[in-house]
Amino acid sequence: MMAFRNVRYHAFACGLLLTAPVMHAHGQRADTTRLERVIVTADRVERSLRHTSSTVTVLDGAALRDAGIMLVLEALRATPGIAVVQSGGPGSQASIFSRGGESDYTRLLIDGVPQNDPGGAVDLSTLTTDNIDRIEIVRGPGSVLYGSDAVAAVVHVFTRRASATDVQMNVTAGSLGQRTSGIEAQWRRDNVGIAAGASDQRFKGALPINNEFDNSVGSVRATFGTAASVSVRHGFSRYEYPTDGAGNVVDENANQRERRTVASAEATRPITRSLAVAAVATALESHRRTSDAPDGIGDSTGFYAYQSAGVVRRRSLDTRLQHNAAISGATTLGVETAWEQQRLSDSSNYSVSQSRFNAERRNVAVYLQNSGANGPISWTVGGRLDDNSEFGDFGTVRAGLAAQVGGNVRIRLSGGSSYKAPTFFESNATAFTNGNADLVPERGRSIEAGADFEHSWFSGSVVWFEQRFRNLIQYAYAAAPAADYFNIAAARASGIEGEVGINLNGKARVHGAVTALRTRVDDAGLQGGMGDTFAAGARLLRRPSVTVNAGISTMPGRFGTGSVALLRVGARDDLNFAGFPAERVQLSPYIRLDLSAHSPRARILGSDAAVTVRLQNATGARYQEIANFRAPGRQLVVGLRLSGSSSASATGR
Repeated sequence: MMAFRNVRYHAFACGLLLTAPVMHAHGQRADTTRLERVIVTADRVERSLRHTSSTVTVLDGAALRDAGIMLVLEALRATPGIAVVQSGGPGSQASIFSRGGESDYTRLLIDGVPQNDPGGAVDLSTLTTDNIDRIEIVRGPGSVLYGSDAVAAVVHVFTRRASATDVQMNVTAGSLGQRTSGIEAQWRRDNVGIAAGASDQRFKGALPINNEFDNSVGSVRATFGTAASVSVRHGFSRYEYPTDGAGNVVDENANQRERRTVASAEATRPITRSLAVAAVATALESHRRTSDAPDGIGDSTGFYAYQSAGVVRRRSLDTRLQHNAAISGATTLGVETAWEQQRLSDSSNYSVSQSRFNAERRNVAVYLQNSGANGPISWTVGGRLDDNSEFGDFGTVRAGLAAQVGGNVRIRLSGGSSYKAPTFFESNATAFTNGNADLVPERGRSIEAGADFEHSWFSGSVVWFEQRFRNLIQYAYAAAPAADYFNIAAARASGIEGEVGINLNGKARVHGAVTALRTRVDDAGLQGGMGDTFAAGARLLRRPSVTVNAGISTMPGRFGTGSVALLRVGARDDLNFAGFPAERVQLSPYIRLDLSAHSPRARILGSDAAVTVRLQNATGARYQEIANFRAPGRQLVVGLRLSGSSSASATGR
């Protein structure tokens, strides 16, 4: 299928995965992968995991919080095929690379609301695990159902549905001056439920000056039986950063702020026994400001200062007609109307002129999908046609087939195409950088083949995938008024993902995962030098060649739960901007060890109390995820959670 350069090393990694008595990094509960789990992200209809042909990982929100994991980016690190890259400590920009794709190739959703900026960029640094029920991660192309950005993966965060009436409060304190407080409450009566949460995080930071991070978020979700729900989430963050583009700690007054509100409403209404109509409306509004005022009288012209202020708005309405039949399965016909707008005023570190634009675009899409199961065979097939006010018409397809073999083994094959729209900046920028109004979407196509096996005490999977990307947008400076962005580059990524889990007599669970990845630039376009983003024949930047996760977590018992998690990230290429032109460098592999413990509940002053302790990077490993931006060292966090319940309910999924 693919020729890895270092066969012995990859064989060793796979051997470690299959034999080492180590554990699951997320400390998930024993039944997380054993129960008949229903997911919705892979096919946009409720479907059991064993019937989908996609590669799916589900993370339990409560288990993440019990393990002291407070940020979604930390939860994603141990997911096969996923690489998380952060430029420093808490609050610094965090990107996600899925199966070797670009950092804007993953669609991130919260209760169905896209979180990506138009053009795919998404920053995970402020997304907390507060009030989260679960996270569904679907690897592979998802544009047929989710449109732009879903080139390599879809990450869908679901907030909690009320299942009882109770209140929980928590406080934490730890390294880097961390102070966090939060409250979660849920109320349920008959078919109406409300779940809400709010939290406030504060960090003094990992760097000696100007590195504070404040992050406040509140969310509420109201459900009306199983037919309707409304969800709203609002957050405010402020991050102070002293680093320049080369990672030097030099600035005492640079900061960025963001206010972000997202909302969704969905409803389903049966028409007949086999026919139903569903509608989902979503909205996002983000106000973001970056400020780096002149540092002193020596910079009186503001030439080295930077100011940026922008607003992003997204609205969508998706209406679906779904027909369910015993033999032919579920057939979905959907129409999605989406509107995007960005208003931006942006200065440059290399010019005193401003880039200002106010741009918008509309997209209307029609999609058709059929998914079903007949005996040991299950399938999914679908297609989508988009009509964009800026790019015109283009289509995407997907298909998948899975077969149960011998009761304990399932084999599957799937593939599809995808696209990602240009950013508004790439199309509309002015001043020092000039956009190109003739840009078209980047395109991708992917194929994967896998096998899943499961026994009473043992489970695992292995997946091979290959992705090819074309029309990649690259930057190449040209004197004004010529454009600086072009659809030229092409690249590919292929790899193997493997997972294994072993239950040890119901007392502990051992878990391991390995991802072996190969990327290559096929067409460097107008670039090509080793100091460029795209260099012909070279690897894509910041994608590790091998990632290994291993761990062990204990089941709930008289002493609570505990977990040990090991993460090894292999070598990857990056650019060092300390000089001009930038130099291509190789970042060293690193190993990170995380430990956590969660006490059993104890009755204190009429409330249930539990303590969580987490030691992240326990060995104090020194490493960089981006050249010259050092990751934080050892971090200890201690948290206390108090909960009280006035009634219980067995409702909810």
